[in-house]
Amino acid sequence: MWGQFIQMELFATEVAEVKSLKDGVRYILRRNPVRAAEMAEVRQSKVASLKKHVEKANCDLTEHLRAKAEVRLRRAEQQCKMLKLSSWVSLQLVGRSLQISMDEVAFYAMFSRLGSIST
Repeated sequence: MWGQFIQMELFATEVAEVKSLKDGVRYILRRNPVRAAEMAEVRQSKVASLKKHVEKANCDLTEHLRAKAEVRLRRAEQQCKMLKLSSWVSLQLVGRSLQISMDEVAFYAMFSRLGSIST
């Protein structure tokens, strides 16, 4: 949405000024590196939480032969959706084991556009 109205390049480390032609409002824009680092930490925490959930599901699947892998996959996908990771994280069922894969292209496309990747 923002990319359609405001050039994302304006959110650099230096301050940029934009004035709205419609209503004359003046905006001061700057990328906040501290907030970007916080957002990166939250993303890493969410991925760690999903990995822990998948590890527990895999452990349950190996210990309990009657446990259904499809049910564990569905619950893990619900967890992924709840954590709002489903746009760049996917889950697969390989045999009786769940695996996580991350789409690096989708990740960088989404978060570089938002300016929230801290390197």
